Amino acid sequence: MTKLQSEAFTLDRREFGQPLQVTAKRYTLRVRRASTKGRQPHQEFVTLILAHDAGLHKEQWEPFLEDLQILQADSGDHTQPIVTEAWSVDCPNHGEGAIVNEDDLFLNSAPVGCVEYARSILSLLESGLLENSGSPRSVIFGGHGAGATSAVLAAHLLRERRATRPLPYRIHSLFLLDPLAIKTPSIDARSLDFSSHRNSSIPTVNRETDSLDAWPSKAAALSSLSRRAPWKHWDSRCLDLFGEHGLRARSQSLYLDPPVNDVELSCSIVCKDFMLDNAAEHAVASEIMASMSAQVPVHVVFGEESPYCPSNIELGSLSEGRSANGLKYALIRTSKAGHMERPTIMARNLLTSIRHPRQDSPSSTVEVQARL
Repeated sequence: MTKLQSEAFTLDRREFGQPLQVTAKRYTLRVRRASTKGRQPHQEFVTLILAHDAGLHKEQWEPFLEDLQILQADSGDHTQPIVTEAWSVDCPNHGEGAIVNEDDLFLNSAPVGCVEYARSILSLLESGLLENSGSPRSVIFGGHGAGATSAVLAAHLLRERRATRPLPYRIHSLFLLDPLAIKTPSIDARSLDFSSHRNSSIPTVNRETDSLDAWPSKAAALSSLSRRAPWKHWDSRCLDLFGEHGLRARSQSLYLDPPVNDVELSCSIVCKDFMLDNAAEHAVASEIMASMSAQVPVHVVFGEESPYCPSNIELGSLSEGRSANGLKYALIRTSKAGHMERPTIMARNLLTSIRHPRQDSPSSTVEVQARL
C-alpha cells in the first residue's frame, strides 16, 4: 500500500489583522477511483477537516488516516463516497503552532480556546488550498475531545461566511470523537462542568522524583509518559508522534535563569486546561450542533474508557433521541477503545458514517454497533 503522503503549510494571517499563524498539513489518500470511461457510477470525493484534542497536535490523526487509506483500498466499492484528501490543523498554541506563534503568544494576553481554533480552520478553508474539482466539494468536519467543539464552531463559521462570500464547499457531515459538546438531561443540569474530565486526564506525579511537563530529553519524556495513563494505553504510533510533535525544546526566552530540563510539552498544561474548562464554548457548540443536525448528519463516537464518555444512563437517553436540546444524530459506541488507543476502529467508524449518513432511529444505531 502506498505510504500516506503529507505536505505542511503555514498561513500567515497577520496581514489581515489576525495575530496568530495557522500551521496545517494536507494528507493525500491514494485510492483506486472509479473509471470515467463508459457508464460508471458517479463517485463522490470527500475532504476531511480535522481538529485535535486539548494538549495534542495535528499529527495525532496520521495513524487514523493511514488505516482509513487501507480500509478504503480494501473496500473496492466505487459507488460509495471516498476520502481523497484530509487537512489537519494545529490549535495556534499547540504542536508546531506553539513554536511558530511563540513570540505572539507571549505578547498576546488573550487565551486561545476553541473559538480561535475554529477561526484558524476557517482561514484554511478561505485559503484556496483545498482540492477543488470545479463543483462544491463535500467536506466532513472531524474533531476529537475539545477539538470536536472547534470542528462544530468551524462548520458554523463556514455556513455564516458562505452567506456573504461564495466558497466551494458543501458540509457533508460532522464526525465527532469523544466530544465535550454533548448535552443530556443530567449533563445540562450540571451546566456543562468539565473539570472532572480535566482532573481524570492528569496523572498523579511525585514532583520530587518526576515531572509532568518537563524532562531532560525526549527519550526521558516518552519513558515517563509511557508508564502513565492515558499515554500507556495509546497506539504505539500515536505515542511516537506525540514524542515528535507534542514535545519541544524548552523555550529559553521565557525563563530568567536557564531551565533545568531541556524538553517540555508543546502545549502547556495551563493552555490545555483552558480549552477543556471553557464551558461556555462547549455549550455554544452544543446548541449549534443541535440546530445543524436537522440539515447535516452528526455522528458521535465514544470510547467506553474515555474520561469524556457519558454514563450508561446518559448514553441510553441519547440513543433514544432524548438530548437536552433536540440534537438528532447517530451514536456509535466503541468497545473499551478511543481515538488514541484504537485509530483503526475510529477509521472504520468514519467509513460507516459516510456510507450510512442518516441513522436516526435506535434500531439503526444498534445495527451500526453490531458491525464494528
